[in-house]
Amino acid sequence: MSPSGRSHRLGWVLLLLLAVGYRLLAHAEMSAAADTFAPIIDSEAYLVQALAVASGHDISEGVYFQAPLYPWVLGLTLRAAGVPGVVGAESTADVPPDTVARALAVGRWLNMGFGLLAVVLVTLLAQRLFGAGAGWCAGVLAALCSPFVFYEGMLLKGSLSLLFLPWAVLAAERALTTARPRVFAWSGLALGLGALVRGNLHAVTLVGAVVLLVWGWRRGRLPFAWRGAMALGFGVLIALAPVIVRNSLVSGRAVLSTAAGGTAFYLCNEPGNDTGLIQHRAINRQVPLHELEDWTALAQERTGRALSAAEVSSYWAGEALAGISRQPGTWLLAEARKFCLLFSGYEAPDNSMPSFAEPECAALRLSPVHYGLLLPLALGGAALAWLDRRRRSGGEARAALVVALLAYAASLLLFVVTSRFRLPMLPLVVVLAGACLARLPGLLRDRTQRGEGGLTAMAMLGGVLLGHAADWPVGPLTPRERASHVAVCLKNRAQVRLARGALSEADSDLYIAIALSQAAGIDAPALHVERARLARLRLVTEAPRIDVAAAREQFETSMEGTAREELARALALSADDAATLCERGLLDYALGRYADAADALQRSLALQPREREALAYRALALLYLDRDDEAGSVARQLTTLRPDDDDGWALLALALHRTGQEAPALEALDRHDQLASMREAAGIPRRFPDQPEFRTMRSKPEDP
Repeated sequence: MSPSGRSHRLGWVLLLLLAVGYRLLAHAEMSAAADTFAPIIDSEAYLVQALAVASGHDISEGVYFQAPLYPWVLGLTLRAAGVPGVVGAESTADVPPDTVARALAVGRWLNMGFGLLAVVLVTLLAQRLFGAGAGWCAGVLAALCSPFVFYEGMLLKGSLSLLFLPWAVLAAERALTTARPRVFAWSGLALGLGALVRGNLHAVTLVGAVVLLVWGWRRGRLPFAWRGAMALGFGVLIALAPVIVRNSLVSGRAVLSTAAGGTAFYLCNEPGNDTGLIQHRAINRQVPLHELEDWTALAQERTGRALSAAEVSSYWAGEALAGISRQPGTWLLAEARKFCLLFSGYEAPDNSMPSFAEPECAALRLSPVHYGLLLPLALGGAALAWLDRRRRSGGEARAALVVALLAYAASLLLFVVTSRFRLPMLPLVVVLAGACLARLPGLLRDRTQRGEGGLTAMAMLGGVLLGHAADWPVGPLTPRERASHVAVCLKNRAQVRLARGALSEADSDLYIAIALSQAAGIDAPALHVERARLARLRLVTEAPRIDVAAAREQFETSMEGTAREELARALALSADDAATLCERGLLDYALGRYADAADALQRSLALQPREREALAYRALALLYLDRDDEAGSVARQLTTLRPDDDDGWALLALALHRTGQEAPALEALDRHDQLASMREAAGIPRRFPDQPEFRTMRSKPEDP
């Protein structure tokens, strides 16, 4: 083996050791910070879908609403690792804790594998486009890139999304340097698979094909460009065909990779929203497992007819475009703010926030490789590539990288620019940053390159200034906005802690979140609702343990007073907040005030008619009030909404039994018993405890 070959192999070994070592340290710290890195919202949805795949089922019975590739890959990995699958789970509360823990561990190892593969792809791409030195510099940057590693700790598709743009550009480089247009099929395959992770990669495919044809026309190589564009489209079709066929058969009309394009466009361009960020409205619960249901229900209510999933997507896209046409100035301001956020060194959160996790994860906090460093280096690398375009070969391949990067960045402006949406373009930014870093020593030493060095320095200075773009007056990152981001993260962590019974820790998070929000001049009903929920849970779980009656009564009065005070604040902020009204109903139910509970829960359901907890407790309250017919109607709504949950069938059985409808009551009870047994067999407690009336119903002899 030649010395250069040995050095090359040694370089790869050292690079991978650095990447693995950094990740092992970070993953250990993330595992220790379990509440901060718990699967919530999107990551919880992916986990539930993956567990369904692990059990041999699809992630959804209807049209795919979320991009399906990551939960499919995760589910197959869980199955291969021997993690037991779970079908019909709505949240992690429906999954045995041991299964959640094992799935989370396996998912992080899988994400680490994606992260290491991204390091390899970035290194190879930088080597091919800019030389060996640039490759090693880019590889080190990728190995220590804190945003890469942060998303490895979350069960999110971010780590998988890193692979597709560098893969596509590598294939394009090969096609251009070997003059083999059919190699573009590999670029198409990468972009097609990427679209099953991030739907806006469809835009990159379209832009890439157009640019290729224009380049071929201008260079007199139109036949080559035409064959390349055809190969690109063929690769995309190979990747998307199974999902397109499956979705279209389910929907009854053509659907691309998902049916969420129109709703995502509306949510990111909601009429009247000039922030450039997603505003959380009461339009739907914005919980992935319920989003299609909520978007569909509201669209059907507005149109007055049944709509397919594709029609729902088209309806919301039309609503967004209509809003833009009515308020173009508002939309343009939002776009300007998105543009600022595109360059900002701030990792704008979307359910998860890297800077929030840094205090508990020193590996993330101490790594110097983040967007604020990479952007100036990348702009310097782009400037050097521009200067080298006529002096060195490979300019066309480097142009492919720039086209992919700009196309993806532009697609974000049509939707939203947050940390995990911006993440897929980061590998290409790292490649350019590595090219700059490799050239900097030479520029500093060689006086003949002062002109190039000056231009590079100006580009890097521009990157530093742009890194603060989102803090400019036109930018979206006001102190109020930043405070709200931290408050949301604290609320999310408090909900995790409430779920595992760590009430004091949850209370601390909520107290800080409210204080931080109010100090910034904002307040949110959701924070006060969570504190009210905390007080209710303490009342239910801690009061019965107090032996002295007087002390117990004093404690109950204190907890009720706290809950009432927080709910009053929430209602003062928003009188028609469904979550606040639901929590008030749950509090009244816990205190035995069933009439008040039924009324508050009904008001909540008028605003959010598909909330299962409100339906279940309203049915219970009505049963206590002997309003059995009404209870039966509510229970039927619950069984329609969640036919695989045992509590709806239990409530329906009770209501039917009390109104003398024994045969249908026994049918409902049988259904409840089957579902409850399935939950218990999976190690999950039944939702509805067994009742004396059930035992009476089961013991009755069958009619002759």
